[in-house]
Amino acid sequence: MDGCTHTLSKKIIYILIKLCCKKDLLSRTTSTPILNIGRNFNLFIYLRKKEKGIWNSNNPLTELPFEFRLRVSNKKPNKYVGDYEKKEYVEPSKYKHIPVENRVFFHFKSEPASEGYKER
Repeated sequence: MDGCTHTLSKKIIYILIKLCCKKDLLSRTTSTPILNIGRNFNLFIYLRKKEKGIWNSNNPLTELPFEFRLRVSNKKPNKYVGDYEKKEYVEPSKYKHIPVENRVFFHFKSEPASEGYKER
């Protein structure tokens, strides 16, 4: 991983798999974080296109875990958000402009440029 807080990582993959398991989309035998991000990234793209799991329009995930933490602590987003595929980033308040599966979070404004991201 690079120097940024890369949420398209084992942790987010694990969280998304757990959410999909909760909605009976994946085997419940998945007990450890999956390390093959490429394979699982394709799975999440498929699930999103088919509106399955957390993307089910009849039963959507209402907020991501970090959104919940912000809401209950009455805080505003404070991390710059990059698009992993486009290598662009936005200010913290515009995080929803980046597809959830492409998000990369940066703690400091200087980090995205140092990682090769351009401001959108």
